[in-house]
Amino acid sequence: MHNWLGLLRWKNLLVIALTQWGVYYRCFKNLEGKFWLQPLDFNLLLVCTLCVAAGGFIVNDIFDMHTDGINRPLDRPLTGGAISIRSATNGYYLITGAGLLIAMYLSMHNRFYCSFLLYPISVYLFWIYSYRLKSTVLWGNIFVSIFVAGVILLLPYAFSDGMKWLQENDPGRYFRIWKTIITLSVFAFLSNLFREIVKDMEDFHGDQVMGYKTTAVVLGLDRCRLVLCCVMILQFLLLIGLIVFFPSENLNFAFVLLVLCPWLVISYWLWKNRPGSYSKWSAASKISMVSGLAYFILT
Repeated sequence: MHNWLGLLRWKNLLVIALTQWGVYYRCFKNLEGKFWLQPLDFNLLLVCTLCVAAGGFIVNDIFDMHTDGINRPLDRPLTGGAISIRSATNGYYLITGAGLLIAMYLSMHNRFYCSFLLYPISVYLFWIYSYRLKSTVLWGNIFVSIFVAGVILLLPYAFSDGMKWLQENDPGRYFRIWKTIITLSVFAFLSNLFREIVKDMEDFHGDQVMGYKTTAVVLGLDRCRLVLCCVMILQFLLLIGLIVFFPSENLNFAFVLLVLCPWLVISYWLWKNRPGSYSKWSAASKISMVSGLAYFILT
């Protein structure tokens, strides 16, 4: 069980689940009567999202066996021999198949027929990412970051009928919901983009040996630091914008503790540029993303 949890990256799945549930609770739960998606259907949508992500993690590890064998030979279940490729493949089909059935049920039950296509398209794109995109400059990093932002953006789409009702009958609340959604999505995109580039820097040696043209391999580690600085500047502009345009909501202790402090710590480490500290950058960026999302959802 421990090895399967590692293969599925259960911590990442937990973050996805808590993020989507938190946005639902913050923006949509009290408006259930006016929205087509009922609580049971939302929970099924959440499971469907997790199936896409879990399937993506499995297929990514299958394609990454050679590079993981160089970069982290004992850390991953497949390279360590704890789980066979055959078992991982069967698990992939089982999980993505279950998600497909849930997506089919949701689209038919709620008469949102075209939305069913989102599921197989997402699964296919994750396969393309693992097979091709992740070994390209920035495109793979951007794709994963778009998916992370899409976990949040999926909800206003799922509640589109209710959002139209709000726009006509309660425009103030409609604006507040979209402000929260857009802020969370942009923050999640930039935070994850930073982390994806750092992960490329961590895997530099193995990717270079395998001939992959990742961001770190093509640009080099020094130029990657410049890209990370640009991402950090964009995050800083987002935070400044929140303080300037919404001072009453964001000038508080929680904002400083959960959002600004992690950003300052990562900025300091990036400026110091200590060799071999990429794993710390990656861990810190994940903590920063989770704490930032927690702030925007809970406050």
